Amino acid sequence: MLLFRIYLLFCCFALSLVACQEEQTMIEHQLRPEDDSRIGQAIDEQLLIYWDSCSAIEHLLVADYSAAYNYLDSLLLLCLAEPQFEQVQAFNWRLRIFRSAEKEQLFVAPGGYLYFSTDFLHFLANEQELKAVMAHAILSIDQRIITQQLQAAFSISYLLDLALGAQPEALPQLLEVVQTAPYSKADMEQLEPLFEDLLCQLHSSPDQMLNFLQRVQGESDFEWALRFNNSFDWQGALRANNSCSLGPMLSPTNSYQDFLDQLP
Repeated sequence: MLLFRIYLLFCCFALSLVACQEEQTMIEHQLRPEDDSRIGQAIDEQLLIYWDSCSAIEHLLVADYSAAYNYLDSLLLLCLAEPQFEQVQAFNWRLRIFRSAEKEQLFVAPGGYLYFSTDFLHFLANEQELKAVMAHAILSIDQRIITQQLQAAFSISYLLDLALGAQPEALPQLLEVVQTAPYSKADMEQLEPLFEDLLCQLHSSPDQMLNFLQRVQGESDFEWALRFNNSFDWQGALRANNSCSLGPMLSPTNSYQDFLDQLP
């Protein structure tokens, strides 16, 4: 009987040791914000290589479109100055503009990378709409929604290899997820409360985003809008919580049109 009890104690100890080791391994393999930055940099490098080889897509260089980039950078810094963001210092925030035939796209990569198509920017009505969609995109990076989407599509070891500089296998699938992965209901529930407060702080309003969403309804080729096909009633939430003290009517300025005039 004594030997049996000793055996049971030994088994319990061994099992607890294995469980602790597994838990430690899981913790060690969780992606950290600094991993996001390296993953985003690797994706960005591969995306630029792909764009350079694709005649249907043109990457607008900062040297050639400095005024346009300065304008977007100023709005990015305006957003990042607000208290909702947690990874302002940890991420390498960078904007890129590209031209692709009839592609209304806005997508992001981990670690602070944002990509705007010229058709998307031309579709926006004013600076308030731009600030609204940019704020949402930045929040999805800062809250690591894009990182969660990549984790759901690929193994953590794949992403960590990418962060360490490995050449990505399945590159087309990787870029497809980055550019088209839809938001889930849980994603929207995580982002929406932060987003509403942020809009008011940026001198936009929930109505600006609501007007934009209503305009893109039925636009079957508007790729960014198609990512919101989930059961979360975002338009209803914006309509019900339009408590911004600035209100929906804001004085228009010519700065957005001046910005568009810089683009092809």
